[in-house]
Amino acid sequence: MKLTAAILATITSWYLFQRLTAGNQYAEFKSNNNDTGFSLLDSIFETKPMQLRYFTAAEFGEWWPLMSTELLTKLDEFRHQLGVPVRISPASGALGRRMGMATSQHNVDLWGEVRAVDVMFEGVSLERGYQVAKEVGFSGIGAYPDWKPSKGMHLDVRQAPLALWSGVLESGKQVYKGITSAFA
Repeated sequence: MKLTAAILATITSWYLFQRLTAGNQYAEFKSNNNDTGFSLLDSIFETKPMQLRYFTAAEFGEWWPLMSTELLTKLDEFRHQLGVPVRISPASGALGRRMGMATSQHNVDLWGEVRAVDVMFEGVSLERGYQVAKEVGFSGIGAYPDWKPSKGMHLDVRQAPLALWSGVLESGKQVYKGITSAFA
């Protein structure tokens, strides 16, 4: 499985490089030759833009083609049920990360896709955010009351039993505890 993820990450990187560097030459080649050039990968990436109610591809930047469809679907439903705007955290690594064999759900190198997102919202408690995230079906939920510019959550679609935690500041350092510690 790890080899498959590494191969997929390599192919994906190559594909994105080709698409980004080829630009109009690629589109011209496709139209003149009635050929996709990268037919299998084109079908994967060109069908990725799904109908999301609240998010756009631009919000995910360079990570858009590598976003888990399950993650995107659940994130959109989370926003819908939460009833307030949800934005991607501006922190580096809030979406994908290149981390070698580290097991983070953000790690594209290991999973071949982005399976986690860090989000922020206002006007609703973290406890309510947790309840909605659980209802929507996220399998990894972390609550962070001290993130800046506003509180936030880590949401992921790991293939494991439900994982819950909080990251709270104690004496100026982030400490990991049970999720209810973030609701105080």
